Amino acid sequence: MSTTAWRRLLLTLCAFGVVQLGYIAWLAANDGGFLGLDTAPTSTPFVQKIIVAPGSAAYTAGLRTGDLIDGHVLSAPARYRWFESWFLKGATVQLPIRHANALKVVTLKAQLQPGGYNSNLGIYSVWVAIAANLWILLFAALVASRRAESIEARTLCLVLALGVIQNNFQNNNWLTPWPALDAALACLACVLYAGSRTLFVLYAMSFARPPSRARQAVAWVAYASIAVSACYGVFATVGAWSGTLDAGMPWYSGWAAVMLRGILPQALVLVCALFAIAQARGAEQARVAWASASLGTGYSANIVYWVGNAFAPSSPNVLEAFGIFVNVAWFIVPLGLTYSLLYRKLLDISFAVNRAAVFSIVSIIVVGAFVLVEWLLGGWLHDASHAANVAVSAALALALGFSVRFVHARVDGFVDNVFFRKRHENEQAIRKLAREAPYITEAKTLLERTVSTLELHAGASSVIALLDDDHGRYGSVDENDPALVELRTFHEPLDLHSVERTAIPGELAYPMASRGRLVGALVIGAKATGETYAPDESDAIAQLAHAVGVALDALGTGNEQSRDVMLEGIRAVLSGLQLVSQKLDGLSETMTPRSREST
Repeated sequence: MSTTAWRRLLLTLCAFGVVQLGYIAWLAANDGGFLGLDTAPTSTPFVQKIIVAPGSAAYTAGLRTGDLIDGHVLSAPARYRWFESWFLKGATVQLPIRHANALKVVTLKAQLQPGGYNSNLGIYSVWVAIAANLWILLFAALVASRRAESIEARTLCLVLALGVIQNNFQNNNWLTPWPALDAALACLACVLYAGSRTLFVLYAMSFARPPSRARQAVAWVAYASIAVSACYGVFATVGAWSGTLDAGMPWYSGWAAVMLRGILPQALVLVCALFAIAQARGAEQARVAWASASLGTGYSANIVYWVGNAFAPSSPNVLEAFGIFVNVAWFIVPLGLTYSLLYRKLLDISFAVNRAAVFSIVSIIVVGAFVLVEWLLGGWLHDASHAANVAVSAALALALGFSVRFVHARVDGFVDNVFFRKRHENEQAIRKLAREAPYITEAKTLLERTVSTLELHAGASSVIALLDDDHGRYGSVDENDPALVELRTFHEPLDLHSVERTAIPGELAYPMASRGRLVGALVIGAKATGETYAPDESDAIAQLAHAVGVALDALGTGNEQSRDVMLEGIRAVLSGLQLVSQKLDGLSETMTPRSREST
């Protein structure tokens, strides 16, 4: 699958998640419905005891605490909807109630829920969760657009996007008028849950290669645990629809089941991440540490929630408190990921932030200036005519419009200096060496300074100069290597990942050419920080490679062909002189004595 195809897939998943969140926000704004009762399981599957709140719609309809609801009597869609216990406000629900050994059907209308997630604190936490998920998707989209060529970045994007989509499709978040669709999407959510957690384990296993046997064993146990958890969710949904498996039974809601389906999978995922952090080194350790710490906050909050469900009193207030805790904790996930990008520079997104900052500041200045001047002129033009007010407002708008370019240039310079000052300093250091290269008189010194400059100011993890030895090889690489052929043909910087079957190791290759001949290739590895090379930075390296190539050609390094041409020219001149000398000798021998004497 090509990089472009991966980028499109990842951005499509992120866009789908954003659409999902829009629908979830609509559901939150319209409030979930409440029937005025809670339920408790009994020893009989699909038979629940109800707890009625005084003054509620259920109490008014004649229901009392201790009455039983027989789920076997309900149709499959009604049974699924009831056992998921979420209705839109205003929805009509028909319940079969057993009271004093008599069965009757009671019709209830879902009303605004007092307290719970419709209380101020509860609903605010829901909006915090929506904002956090939106932030995660935007983060994933940004990473996908900038680093789709990286397997590591693609895996992280999939973990984030699938995690949000899975969470949106869960029963307690998603609701449509079609119960069958909701049940199918709930099963899909279980599959996506398994995919997201499995990919995170794979992400952790991609660091500190090869993994130890202990890491491999923990990873395989994690895979198995994630699969069991997903199967639990699918069985519960299918069982509620078909009336064969009641999720309220101990096999699903007991502490052992909660441990298997909720706590153990996410705990093992965190253990895999800790193994990766412990065994990785350098920039690799920083990347896995920040990603794992951020996502680990959300997974840890989920573990606390499952523990609360298993061991804490099952009252609505307690469950609400755990739900609020999870929603707030997940807001830390994109916060930590964004911090790692901006300040730890795990990926290069500074350009996007720069453009956003410029746009925001220019907008604030222009709009703010317009509002301020309008307010100052308001009193002065209070008694003026309508035509005068319109004329002054038009003049003000034109003046601000013509000043936008000036303001943009100044703001762009200021923000660019804030975000890219260090990068500009590094770029200037590389270009400075490019100007000095022709004046360095030793090839060894020139190459040493080139390597040290690129390692220091470009952050390259490795720098290799492959020079033409005039015997069909550039360093240890054959001159017919696909990358060298392309460099020799086009004399343009080359992304080595785009060339198949090349023997040159590294990230980018820059041609060192002189007088139309490829003197060598300057090959640099990936940045030690994991960032990508910026366009202006790559242009500076290309300028340095060209200058070094010209200087090496002038010094004669790897230039045997030029010397041969020069020697052949000298031989041709000597041969010509010898021929002239021979002709003069012959002419002298043919002269008569008289002519010699007169001469």
